[in-house]
Amino acid sequence: MSEPHFNKEVYAFAWAAFSIANGQTPDIDTAINVGLAKSITIQFDTTPSAHVSTSSDLNIITSPDGTNWDTIVYAEAFAAFGDNAVQTIALTPGIGFIKLRCDNNDGVNDAAPEARVVVRR
Repeated sequence: MSEPHFNKEVYAFAWAAFSIANGQTPDIDTAINVGLAKSITIQFDTTPSAHVSTSSDLNIITSPDGTNWDTIVYAEAFAAFGDNAVQTIALTPGIGFIKLRCDNNDGVNDAAPEARVVVRR
């Protein structure tokens, strides 16, 4: 049986290694339009070799128009996420635009995670 046809966009994000810090922007900061999405999945990946932090958070910030961004995090998708792990979550569609930010809560080890966002329309 074949899979139903759907349009999907895949966005990949990476962070250069950083020490303890909050709200770090990925190497390429992309605003993703999810306003008309049927589904949104976000995968957080702490398996890259440069990532040794034992506590990282992936935060989602939102905007209704892609220009005016909220100052309060919409969702902390992965709180105190450990090293060498991969997990995917679903985000409820209906938000205009999203961006990703990362926190490193580990005062000793660097964070250098990756993330992927898949938007199905």
